[in-house]
Amino acid sequence: MPCLKFSAFAVFVLFSAHAAADESVYAVAHVDIEPPQVKAALTLLHRFAEQARQDPDVVRLDVLEQTDARNHFTLVEVLRSPAAYDRFVQHTYVKTLRTQLQPLLGSPFDERLHAQVPSGA
Repeated sequence: MPCLKFSAFAVFVLFSAHAAADESVYAVAHVDIEPPQVKAALTLLHRFAEQARQDPDVVRLDVLEQTDARNHFTLVEVLRSPAAYDRFVQHTYVKTLRTQLQPLLGSPFDERLHAQVPSGA
């Protein structure tokens, strides 16, 4: 699975693909990897993405690579609901990714949760 190139437009397209005004949770995680550890991190990220895409609580998951910093990645995870997000982060495959990435990180794992802005807001 190739990494997508990161751009503001790419994130807009990803979010627009799931455009229902519902209770979906958009988790955006910035993952800064030490440059010598990129190959190992990509192996972990690819495995994680494959597993997450099989999860019924996951609407969409993309691994983005920053175009001007090849060791910076962004995970864009769309979960069906807050309860789905809570289940997601408790899965072994999610905990394993976060644990195995820890020694490869160049800065702390940065995950932020978002919700869609209602139409007309």
